[in-house]
Amino acid sequence: MEGVKTISDEKTYFNKILQESFKGSKILDVEGTTTGNAGDNYMSTVFRYTVSLLDSNNNADKKELLVKKLPSNIAWREALGCELAFRNEAIAYDVIIPSMKKFRSEDNLAFPMCFHASVEYTILEDLKPLGFKMVDRRLGLDLIHAKLALKELGRFHGTSLAMKHSQPEVFADLSSKVHEIIFLPEKKDSFGPHIIESINKAVLALKVFRASGTDLFANSINKLQRLKQSAFESLMELVQRKGPLSVICHGDFYLNNIMYKYNESGDVSDIMIIDFQAFRVASLSLDLLYFLTSSLRPGVMSSHFEELMETYHSSLNEQLKKFAPTAPEVSLKEIHEELKSHSAYGLLMGFLVLPAVTALPGNAMDIEKMEACSAEEQFEKNIDMLSPEYFRRIKQIIRDFETQGYF
Repeated sequence: MEGVKTISDEKTYFNKILQESFKGSKILDVEGTTTGNAGDNYMSTVFRYTVSLLDSNNNADKKELLVKKLPSNIAWREALGCELAFRNEAIAYDVIIPSMKKFRSEDNLAFPMCFHASVEYTILEDLKPLGFKMVDRRLGLDLIHAKLALKELGRFHGTSLAMKHSQPEVFADLSSKVHEIIFLPEKKDSFGPHIIESINKAVLALKVFRASGTDLFANSINKLQRLKQSAFESLMELVQRKGPLSVICHGDFYLNNIMYKYNESGDVSDIMIIDFQAFRVASLSLDLLYFLTSSLRPGVMSSHFEELMETYHSSLNEQLKKFAPTAPEVSLKEIHEELKSHSAYGLLMGFLVLPAVTALPGNAMDIEKMEACSAEEQFEKNIDMLSPEYFRRIKQIIRDFETQGYF
């Protein structure tokens, strides 16, 4: 069958892993298919596997699994630090999330079940057969979807903050196990140029609007040109900055890592958060800012910013009240101050991810086919592939940030 990949060369390895996950069962067969589209995943290659087995009562059964593997593209793997990402996710599933679940006393967060996590593979329950799916990345999230995502992010951050107050030693131990994987001194030479080129693309987009007869973005262009000189260092400082509102962050909280389930009427009935490779301990504002710049339909932030922040704020404090009743409530003012002081992170990360988020299907990068080349060469190759939606989003982000006093 076209597109189907067998794993006969890995079957012994998989059988061992699955046997440990489904104790008492006999694994009969494992079949896999590639999943997702170019542009959907950049830190891993993703497959769907169907596992046929006999359970402990000798009854035939099937398990639908999602398997994430290290990309075979070595150059891309090294540039993004994919091995570190897989190690981080293994720690998340094996240590961080179980500790949070224990702290919450079975009141679970919206995370998928994990059967195995290592530096090579992550094996999860496949959410697609359960009815979960992603929103089209090119459309972005509307207000309803965005509020549900922020409510769940508030539950996650609130749990972390509650642990920080009521079990400080446990929180400190968990924090010590989470490691930054992207903004590290040793990544400046390999990853820094890509940050600069993403700013160049954003500047180009703003110049297009200036050429159409408006000078509205002249000041913004000048600011971005100045910011470009120390962009990587600024990002590195922002992710390392710690304070009262530092929590265990998702690190990659955007619409491709959020899945929704719908009822028969077409209304959202459930939500799941996936992909924990970029867990970090940092200001809660980093997840919020990245979400706002990468995931919303144009106009949602400008029309509903306070409503979005109130949704997150209420969810965060609900967790604090429930799990750390003596902890001080976090005010909306404090959240706004965090957002403002870390705003450069949201702006730069939006610039970095939007070319992929808005890419038309035929223009999205395929990490398994990418050549090893400089950021400048990638810029030249991809500049003509920027979609009209990319230009629209860049204009909207700048306007939204200026309105909120973030830029």
